[in-house]
Amino acid sequence: MVDEAVLRRVVGGPDVIAEQITHVVRLLEAGWVRLRVLPYGVGAYQLLQSMLTLM
Repeated sequence: MVDEAVLRRVVGGPDVIAEQITHVVRLLEAGWVRLRVLPYGVGAYQLLQSMLTLM
């Protein structure tokens, strides 16, 4: 699960962002990960101040 801000924050420039998103898409297509995006509209949520790892 990632916050929508993770996908919108510019870090490293457009080429780096494109490479990162391409990598995530490959992982998704291979079935190695599942991705859920928590939209801005949710507002503050309990996990915002913590880290969650599911295995």
